[in-house]
Amino acid sequence: MKKNIFGLLIISLILITTVSLSEIKLIKLANVNDKIITNIDLQREIKLIKILNNIEDTTSDSNIEKFALENIINEILKEEELNKNEIEIDKKIVNEYYNNLIYQLKNKNLNISKDIDKEIYKKILLEYKWNQLISKKFSWKININMNEINEKLKNNVDDENRIISLKNELITKEKNKKLEIYSLNYLANLRKNSLIKYFK
Repeated sequence: MKKNIFGLLIISLILITTVSLSEIKLIKLANVNDKIITNIDLQREIKLIKILNNIEDTTSDSNIEKFALENIINEILKEEELNKNEIEIDKKIVNEYYNNLIYQLKNKNLNISKDIDKEIYKKILLEYKWNQLISKKFSWKININMNEINEKLKNNVDDENRIISLKNELITKEKNKKLEIYSLNYLANLRKNSLIKYFK
């Protein structure tokens, strides 16, 4: 009798598992060139966005969904472009940034699975490579107006070392601002020349 009960329990578990798996419907949401984006990809991206932006997991917002879908599209285009270009990166910097971020997230008592952990690392690596690509392509075009920088420092009464440090900070900030514009324009151009089709 005990064997029969045990057998029935196993059959029940198999049936429950089968039903659960069959309930997960794979829905195609978009095509980016030859890549397909599904509802599973979207849900994973939404989860990542919520974790990285400290948004309650129960929060439901159509704007998050739209942002998540566009984010996936942009990342696919970035990956495609990076595959066409050889980019050298400093893995040490990437790992340091990743470790700091994970430490901060865990301090907020966020439950991060191994899959999410890997996705976070992939995102950081992708953005770092992308920034390197943009810097490689456009850094030579950037002109910094030193008169504006000096004007901002004019009334600074700190010691000389502090002024040099502030000057370097302002130059870096200005350079990054201009590189960000090049990055957005470059990505917009990639989107324009790509085959993107939405199904929802």
